[in-house]
Amino acid sequence: MLADHPDIRTKGVAEALAIHPFMLSWWKKEMKDRKLSDKDAVTIPAADLAEAQAEIRRLEKRLAQLEEENDILKQFERFVAEKEQRRSKP
Repeated sequence: MLADHPDIRTKGVAEALAIHPFMLSWWKKEMKDRKLSDKDAVTIPAADLAEAQAEIRRLEKRLAQLEEENDILKQFERFVAEKEQRRSKP
């Protein structure tokens, strides 16, 4: 099952399936407790999985880039505020 893969987070799988992570966790528990069988599980083709993983990597890189840009803007904001503060002192 995709949600049991060690390199894939439950939250990511739930988002890809457009369901709440709690629901997926509950289903995983049901499978573990043998209340659901493997025949009830949905399989995803390997090509789709690879495509999804590539998209996740792309989005993680973009997130890192945006976080870095945000940090730079915060530093600049502090710099400008300090400069204004020094200017306003008699």
